[in-house]
Amino acid sequence: MGNKRVILSVDTSTPVVSLALSVSSGQPIKTVITTQKWRVESSVAEELLLNVDLFLDRLNLLRDEITGLVVVAGPGRYASLRVGIATVQGIGLGLDIPIAPISRLLADSWDVLERKRSAGAVTVIHDAGSTGVVWQSFQRNEDGSISSLNSPQVNAHSDISQIIPQQALLTGDLTDLVSQSFARERLSGVRFFREDDGTVRALSALKCAESDPSVYLAAGLVDAIYVRPPYITKSSGT
Repeated sequence: MGNKRVILSVDTSTPVVSLALSVSSGQPIKTVITTQKWRVESSVAEELLLNVDLFLDRLNLLRDEITGLVVVAGPGRYASLRVGIATVQGIGLGLDIPIAPISRLLADSWDVLERKRSAGAVTVIHDAGSTGVVWQSFQRNEDGSISSLNSPQVNAHSDISQIIPQQALLTGDLTDLVSQSFARERLSGVRFFREDDGTVRALSALKCAESDPSVYLAAGLVDAIYVRPPYITKSSGT
């Protein structure tokens, strides 16, 4: 394989699943990035690995040519997150290659701060349903890196508009509950950055991982990022 470096990134945190692949080779090194995203029709478990293999096949790559993996580790929907992480871990363990687990909040901040260059700082919000709203603020530094301004916070929908600073620019989930929580002017196009056709969260996560190689871990150490530990009902059987 020589100096060829192939990084596959996977995001299953929402019903729109995405993949991103970075292939670097040659002297001087040339990097080609390819992406794909689709809305899940049946289940992530049924569609993900098949689409990964089709994605690689379309690019004339074999799975064992992958040298590193990135996965959006949450927060997000529990079941689909677990499938995504388990699939990436299976590949990582089978090939004995490292995995970079990336926060969905960090990936979403990259989409605004780096891809769109729309702001110097942004607050990412995630609607966690009955748990409330998860939010975290990020800034772009002079060296181009992105750093967090606070740890992830969880607040009730009814409180969120008073807690997040009024001047903050926003991105993330614009659900009905979130829309009801903020004044209309805070959700305008110049203050709330919506996803667009160019938004590929797997690519955003890949860029975050590549900017900080220390986030890569042994495959067995990767786990989901939960807002709160999921409640799993135990079987009543004997």
